[in-house]
Order: sequence, then structure tokens, then C-alpha cells
Amino acid sequence: MIKALFFDFDGLILDTETPEVKAWEQMFSLHNLEYPTHVWQNIVGRGPDQVEEQPAKLLKRLANLPQAEEVIHQEFRTIYFNILKHEPRPGVINLLENTPLPKFIVSSSDLNWVSGHLTTLNLGHHFQNRITRDLVTRTKPAPDLYLKALELTDLNSNEVWALEDSENGLRAAKAAGIKTVVCPNPTTQHLDFSLADAVVDSLESISYEWFQTAH
Repeated sequence: MIKALFFDFDGLILDTETPEVKAWEQMFSLHNLEYPTHVWQNIVGRGPDQVEEQPAKLLKRLANLPQAEEVIHQEFRTIYFNILKHEPRPGVINLLENTPLPKFIVSSSDLNWVSGHLTTLNLGHHFQNRITRDLVTRTKPAPDLYLKALELTDLNSNEVWALEDSENGLRAAKAAGIKTVVCPNPTTQHLDFSLADAVVDSLESISYEWFQTAH
């Protein structure tokens, strides 16, 4: 019996990932460079501890920029927040409102980032807890966040489903032994989701009954 749902945040509930890639593409383009595909594919769904080289550091090195990485990142944030739309992805609100199961955020982002966006979206009241990178040493694709979520909820891995949008998030959930449904966003749709128990085009196709009958 399914007793809870573990929701990723970035890219699943709010598509923060597509604007991030677009903003870095603009930043690199300003210096006649292409934002390497393998770099952003590696970053999506990961926490900073799992990223070998941050985009600001990479851009500074490739373009031989004199600015500090923090200055570069501030320029990126200006572009990023001009692109970001504070609208939940299709199906999110209906799924949250009509699924009578405890729901938890399991995110590689920090608590302030997640909570701030949930407040803006007026969705925070749907979640019993938020398990974020502040609580673990390793973020996705390591299983630590999901293992911490199981510990805090006192549930077994076969009693929950994870909802993810990225390959790194999927790998984290599966490494914790949790069934996972992936709903890719425009940025992640071409990644490898062969480990997933299900892949859907939209959360609009998922319901409480879906989780009760999915195998």
C-alpha cells in the first residue's frame, strides 16, 4: 500500500531548470561561447556538492574573465529571474489537491530556496515536511536525501513513490529502492529515464488512483 509521495521540487513542481539553462546559454553567448550540453545535463537535479565545475567558474576560465565568480553569478541571476515564471507545471495543483496521501518535498536545493518558491506559489501547505540538502552530506544522484526522507517518515521504500523530472533525481530515488515516476520538463526530456518505473508527459495524467494501481 502506498502511504506517501516524495516530490522533487526544481523542474517538477516549478520549472526552474529550463530558465537556468537559457540564462547560462545567454551568459556564454555574450562571450561568443556555447554553454556545453554535457555540463548542464550533469548539473540538472544535482546539488552543488555533486557538481565538479560550476558554470560561473567554467565561463570565467573559458572566456578568461577578470570578474570574480560571484560577480558573474550575479549577472546570471539577473537574466535568470527575468526568464523564470512563477507558475506551477501543468497538473501540479490538481495532483496536490486531489491526492489524499501525505506529501513531502525531497530536493537537492536548500530549504530557503524551496520554501520561498512554495510560499510564492501558495503550495507550501500541501507538504508535511521538506527534506532538502541542509539535512544531508550528499545530494542527488546519491540516495541520501531519499534515505533521510524514509527515516523521517518512518516508511519503507515500498510504501512510497517518488516523482522526479531529472535523470540525477531518478538515480537517487532508485538507489534508495523507491519506485519512481518521471515527468520530464523541456530541458530534461531527452535524458535517459530507462530506470524509471513510469514516464509521463504531464502530471495531469497522474491521480491518486494511478498510484494505487501502478506496479
